[in-house]
Amino acid sequence: MWHNYVEFLQTEIWPFLGSSERKPLRQQWRETRELWAKYRCVPYHYFKHRLYQRSARREFLDYLPAKLVQHFRMHHNPRSHARMLDDKLRTVQALAHTGVRCVETLFSIDADGILLRDGVAVEADVAAAALRGRGGSLFLKPIDSRAGLGARVIEAADIQPALLESMRNLLIQPVLSNHPAITCVYDGSLNTVRLVSLVENGRYSTIAACLRVGCGGAMVDNVSQGGIAIGIDLASGTLQATGITKAKYGRRLFTVHPDTGVSFASLALPWWRETLELAERAARGLQPHVTLGLDIAITPDGPVFIEANRAADVFLMQEACGPLGATALGRSVLAHWLRRGRSADRLG
Repeated sequence: MWHNYVEFLQTEIWPFLGSSERKPLRQQWRETRELWAKYRCVPYHYFKHRLYQRSARREFLDYLPAKLVQHFRMHHNPRSHARMLDDKLRTVQALAHTGVRCVETLFSIDADGILLRDGVAVEADVAAAALRGRGGSLFLKPIDSRAGLGARVIEAADIQPALLESMRNLLIQPVLSNHPAITCVYDGSLNTVRLVSLVENGRYSTIAACLRVGCGGAMVDNVSQGGIAIGIDLASGTLQATGITKAKYGRRLFTVHPDTGVSFASLALPWWRETLELAERAARGLQPHVTLGLDIAITPDGPVFIEANRAADVFLMQEACGPLGATALGRSVLAHWLRRGRSADRLG
């Protein structure tokens, strides 16, 4: 709790107090009142998105409060299904017969230390021999972790039975390669597309997408660990000109990657139509979940589904892609929230 309070001061309060480009106080007051009138909640996101700055986007009213999106998800994404999405292995298994190309799981290790291949228990020495025989690098990640925590790369030659026996709750997967067009931006991590989907009344919508890239020697692209998020034009697959880091990493803006110098605006993502098609199949295959954050890698031979997130960071997506209030998700979220308020008024 204390850590969260300190982070709030560092990432929200100090930047506001220290900003030299704040709008006039009267304008700030007017804009926050307009946000309250539209969303009927405290407009805290005015400060999170730094909409008080003169350089902020003009369409400040279209920035969705994360609270409303969270409420929408709680009422539209069934809890029983959410538990499945928290398990990366079960998520991939749910897509097995949908035609979605998923990252391969070589072995899984459950919470009791039982090694499984395709759901069948195997001995540690058999699994170790198979992995060493495969060679190359392997990616290990916890089955139920978030934000890339606990993920690591290990060489297959280093796999021994005793090491496997010491592991718990892990997936062992091959290390995927970025498409060369993405590798040139940063080659230290698998740089994935985070895409927000909506399936409502049988109709699918792609809401927003960004490319996440690692930096500074990081082996993961997660923005929560210092990665950069760059918005993607949905029609063309072209990156926006500017990428951004999270506030805890300085909310730094980049037009070129700080390690490689590659310009973001110069890059059009390969396999983009196929990536959007894969995302739609995955979102439909993971119903009855209504809205998801889908992580997709674009490899030399096409897009590959990595995992789904039931609570995709709407704050991050709006930071990278711009406000989402005018999207299909934004309209549904606001309508749901206002209905909730009217229902509460009637009950009162």
